Amino acid sequence: MARRNLQFDPGELPYGYNSGAALVSSGVIVNAGPACLFKMTVTSQSASDQYVLLFDAAAVPANGAAAVAAFKVPAGSTARIDYGSRGKAFQHGICWSNSSTLPARTAGAADCYAEANWH
Repeated sequence: MARRNLQFDPGELPYGYNSGAALVSSGVIVNAGPACLFKMTVTSQSASDQYVLLFDAAAVPANGAAAVAAFKVPAGSTARIDYGSRGKAFQHGICWSNSSTLPARTAGAADCYAEANWH
């Protein structure tokens, strides 16, 4: 379980989130409480570029919400963001959504596979 100060003991392993065989979109809750994201990988099957938006929230926000971080996933490819061994702290929770726009969320189609490592 994540601690409030988001510091972890040496040797602790992160949890994993994987969308599995399902293509996902419109927002996914990775963790609904304080956590630290180490890395995230997203594979898109879209014919056009899209963005993955990360939100510091316990629930996926509505369209128009601004993300705390974002990365571009080129059409039909895989992209990843890596915050290293210290990770990126999320005080309220980790949610993500694919989006056709930046910086605000415009929910995309169900055409992504995702994997995240967090603690």
